[in-house]
Amino acid sequence: MRSPIAEAAEPAKAPGRRSRTRWASVLAVLLLAASVVFANRVAIGTWLALNAPRVLSHPLEQRIGFATTSDGVRIAYATTGQGPPLVFVLGWLTHLQEGLGSPLYDAVGLLRWYSRDHLVVRYDGRGFGLSDRNIADFSLDARVRDLEAVVRALGLEHFALYAYSGGGPTAVAYTDRHPEQVTRLVLAATFLGRAAADEAAGRNNPFSGLGALARTDWELPAARAAFVELLASEAGEVERHVLMHFLRIAGEGSAVAGFIESTAQIDVSEQARRIRIPTLVVAGNLDLVVPVESSRALAAAIPGARFEILEGANHIEASVLDPRLMRLVSAFLAEGEVPGSPR
Repeated sequence: MRSPIAEAAEPAKAPGRRSRTRWASVLAVLLLAASVVFANRVAIGTWLALNAPRVLSHPLEQRIGFATTSDGVRIAYATTGQGPPLVFVLGWLTHLQEGLGSPLYDAVGLLRWYSRDHLVVRYDGRGFGLSDRNIADFSLDARVRDLEAVVRALGLEHFALYAYSGGGPTAVAYTDRHPEQVTRLVLAATFLGRAAADEAAGRNNPFSGLGALARTDWELPAARAAFVELLASEAGEVERHVLMHFLRIAGEGSAVAGFIESTAQIDVSEQARRIRIPTLVVAGNLDLVVPVESSRALAAAIPGARFEILEGANHIEASVLDPRLMRLVSAFLAEGEVPGSPR
């Protein structure tokens, strides 16, 4: 039996030691969590980029409808805002529902910006997004039919057209066929035709070979990564993964390949020379898809067109997302809304 004197002689466990042990455990857990987050930082960042706009921003009310083309293809369209109509023309790699919250569409408040002063109309071209898929005809006539169907469904009589990237030739052809409807024309990061664009730039088609890659390997991340490298070579890891995700959901590889192959056959040089409405052509000097020379050739073909270069802008930025472009386009559109201004 131990005596009280012996028990009293034993040193008591110090409270400080227990505290240090507890904090060491907490620190170990935090370090472990940090290592997990760091190892998965791109995946976590991509998830946040795709979902944060839906949670943190006030949702923009979007109304989705469907139009049917003269050749029986169902085309999805969406409207936001109020005011003079502004119709966006792209026609591929779009998705109205997913795009509303995607950084690819709204990283800088693009839709909200234009919807303040306009009834903004967007649509998924045939083969993509919410429109009918399993489509084989991506010719210029087919693309114009898509736009005609949307305009007809909404009953638009007069409106401005904003076309970018692969949508440029569609807008030029539509304006040539329906000059009485289009009030102003914005052509951003686009061209007269793929072959004409490459000739103006003195180079081979940058999409050469990518069409075949899309047709056979679109579900492979490496295939979509090749497109991202061309569309936004300066993008960080998270932005690249966001773009790759969006490309995957926008359409199947067969549609991507069909669109690319058809675009190679398009040239609207003749139609461009007949345009007689106010036109703004914009190019980005870092655009690898549509170099400045191609956009300059487009502007030169349209009588009286205004030409602007955005320094430091890649293809996506020069198409829609550069804040300088947004201000430039809004000012240009506002000129047409002054009473007595030319139409």
